[in-house]
Amino acid sequence: MFYDASLHYKGNRKIRTVIVYSSDIKKAESYIDAGSIKYNIEAYYMSNIDGDEKYNYLKNKIDSNEELTDEEVLGLTFIPLMKGKLTR
Repeated sequence: MFYDASLHYKGNRKIRTVIVYSSDIKKAESYIDAGSIKYNIEAYYMSNIDGDEKYNYLKNKIDSNEELTDEEVLGLTFIPLMKGKLTR
């Protein structure tokens, strides 16, 4: 919250906060009302994404010597945070 307030103060612009939660977290507080301070975040739950499915899809592309898009490469870094049966 302090970081967001600092950004707003420095740039006088609206701030959007998105928090990415690992698959261990199913629900978290997304709104804080502290009187004159109100703080609202957007929660993105990795538990909604099947990490095993994404892993297998990307592994098949790599095994087939297909080039991964920038988005797919980035997705590789998030697989350990997603739900799945494979060990992290």
